[in-house]
Amino acid sequence: MTDSAENKKNGLRNRIFRPMAILIGILSLLSACIGSFLNLKTEGEKRDINLLNTARMAAEMQASDTAGEDREVDRMNRLAASLKGVDVISVVNEDGIRVFHTNNELIGTEYDGVIPDFSARGSNGYVENGSGPSGQQRRAYAPVYDKDGEYKGFVLAIELMKNIRTEVINTLIVYGIILAVIMLIAMHLSSGVSNKIKDTLMGFLGGHSSRPLTGEEIGSRIGLSGVTVRRYMNYLVSIGKAKGEMDYETGGRPCIKYSVI
Repeated sequence: MTDSAENKKNGLRNRIFRPMAILIGILSLLSACIGSFLNLKTEGEKRDINLLNTARMAAEMQASDTAGEDREVDRMNRLAASLKGVDVISVVNEDGIRVFHTNNELIGTEYDGVIPDFSARGSNGYVENGSGPSGQQRRAYAPVYDKDGEYKGFVLAIELMKNIRTEVINTLIVYGIILAVIMLIAMHLSSGVSNKIKDTLMGFLGGHSSRPLTGEEIGSRIGLSGVTVRRYMNYLVSIGKAKGEMDYETGGRPCIKYSVI
């Protein structure tokens, strides 16, 4: 095969497969973006629920505390160590003193952060963004009441934003890997489908070699559109496996008729 014929063959192959590859890439990317957005939104909601439930659980433990200060600290330490997605738990009494903190050295110190407004934000607790010595945070506040319903302080549960960002990045990496795999599989399947179409066309024309046929005639008999048939037949013509002849005696617009060589 001459260089000119080879270049023509490669050029036509690119015109056939490049749009398919681009379409597959766009659809895969769109699916991955939508999936990532929905997943991140859902995970964000789950994190908020987890934070708020943690704060409420710790508040209930404080309300029912009859074990003594040291045993209560041990119990809260075990709770903090067992939780995933919660970096800090702090319990502040009505006088603004930390009666528990994940960093036990801060127990007994004065709390100088934001005082939650349960009357305006939610009597059973709420979640918001905040900042502290460790940087940007996602915070959940829950009120502590004694058995008589008297306000005794609040619980603050924190997840650091840097840890949330790490989770988000890891999620995007996973989706990126999945996207790459999907694209490779789709392109492989697309190539297989293209080869099957070419084989079908060659087999059909081989069995109907008595006269050349137009793309529409071939397509109507094998279940493909005339446009698709012409695209593949032009490729087969370019590599010397089929022959295309212009028919000017149609009584209208000239067309190409194909046959096998």
